[in-house]
Amino acid sequence: MRRHLPLYALALLIVLVGLAPIELRADPLRITIDEAAARAAAENLDLRAAGKDVDVARGELTRNSAVLPFNPFLSGGTQTRPQGAGVAGGVGYYFGYLSQEFEIAGQYWARAEAARKAVDKEQSTFQDAKRSLVASVKTNFIKALAADQRLELARQAAADSERLRNSGNFKKKTDSELIESNSARIDSARFEGALTEAEEDRDTAYEALRHQLALAADSEIELVGRIPDTVEPQPALADLIDQATLNRADLQALRAAEESTAAQVKLENRRRFPNVTLSGTVARFEGDTLFGGEIGFPLPVFHTNSGEVQLAVAEHERTEIQIRDLQRQIEQEVRAAYRTCATKGAAVNRYRDTVIPLSEENVRLQQRLWDRDESNEVDYLGAKLEMLSARGEYVDALEDYETARIELDRLLGRGLVEPATPLQP
Repeated sequence: MRRHLPLYALALLIVLVGLAPIELRADPLRITIDEAAARAAAENLDLRAAGKDVDVARGELTRNSAVLPFNPFLSGGTQTRPQGAGVAGGVGYYFGYLSQEFEIAGQYWARAEAARKAVDKEQSTFQDAKRSLVASVKTNFIKALAADQRLELARQAAADSERLRNSGNFKKKTDSELIESNSARIDSARFEGALTEAEEDRDTAYEALRHQLALAADSEIELVGRIPDTVEPQPALADLIDQATLNRADLQALRAAEESTAAQVKLENRRRFPNVTLSGTVARFEGDTLFGGEIGFPLPVFHTNSGEVQLAVAEHERTEIQIRDLQRQIEQEVRAAYRTCATKGAAVNRYRDTVIPLSEENVRLQQRLWDRDESNEVDYLGAKLEMLSARGEYVDALEDYETARIELDRLLGRGLVEPATPLQP
C-alpha cells in the first residue's frame, strides 16, 4: 500500500522552501560619536603599532636599568706536566678565574635617565597619534550626520521641484509662462542632480567611517546623535595658546626627547672614563692552593668616545631647535583655528537666529496667501524650495563649525577619548 506524506509534514516543507531564499541581516550597529572614537582607537592598526613603540622603549628601559650591565666572566682549566727526561709526568695544575667589569663614572644614572625619558617620549607620541585619530573619527562622524541631513533635504527638494514642474499653473503657453515652465524644468533637473550628489556624499562619508571603525564594507551603521547647534564661547586667544603649549602631546614628546638626549650627552661624556675590571683567581698546584686577584682597565688612547659625544650633542641641539619651531607652529595653528571657529560660529548664529526663522515664516505666509486665493502653488513651492535651500546651507554651517571646533580641540590637546584597551604601564 502506498504511503502518503502527513499533512503537517507537507505544510512544514512548504514553509521551509518558502523561507529558503530569505537572507537574515544583522541589526545595524548603533553608535555614538564617543563610542566611534573609542572603537577606532582600539581597532586602528597604526595606533596599535605606535603602542608597540612604547613597549620597545620600555624594553630598553628594562635593559638599561641594570646596575651591572655586564655579566661576570668565569673560566677554569687544568694543566699537566708531560713526562720527560728525568721529570716525572702527570703533575696537575688546576685553576679558576672570575672577573667582573664595573662602571665607575656614574654611567648607570645617565643611561637609565635617557631610557626613562625615551619611554615618556614614545608615550607622548602615542597619545598624539591617538588624539589625531580621535579627531579624524569625530570629523567623519559629523560629516556623515551632515550627509544624512543633506540627503533628506535633497529628497524633499527634488519632490517639491517635480511637483512645481508639474504644476497646473503652467498649462497656458504664453511666452512668459513658457519661460516659467522652462525654469521649473531646469530647477527640477538641478535638484535631481543635487539628490544624486547627496547620495554619493553620504556613501563616501559612511565608507570612511566604516574603514576607521574596522567594519565590513557592507555593514550597516546607525549614527546616534545630532550635530550640535550651539556655538561654544571660547576663552581668550592667549589662554588657548598657553593651554596648547601645556597640553600638546607632540610638544611633550619633543620635550621628553630633549631630556633624553641631554641624558645621552652626559652618558657619552662619562663613557670617556674607562670601566674597571676586577678579577680573582684560585689555583691548585702540587698540593698547594693559591689565591690571587688583579685590576685592569683599557687605556683611552685610540678611542676617546669623542665621536659619540659629538653625535649626542648634535642630536640634543637639533631637538632644542625642533621644540622652538613647534612652539611657533602651535601658536600659528591655534590662531588660525580660533579665527575659523569664530567665523563659522557666527555663520551658525546667523542661520539659526535669522535666515532659518525668516525662511520658515515665508513658507507659512505663502501658505496663508494660497489659502486665501491671493497666491498660487508656484509661489508656495518656490518659498518652500528656498527654505529647504536655506536649511541645507544651515547644515553646511553646522558641519563647518563643528569640524573646526574638533580641529581646535585637537590643536589644544583636549577632547581625548581613551581607547577600550589602554596600554598598561
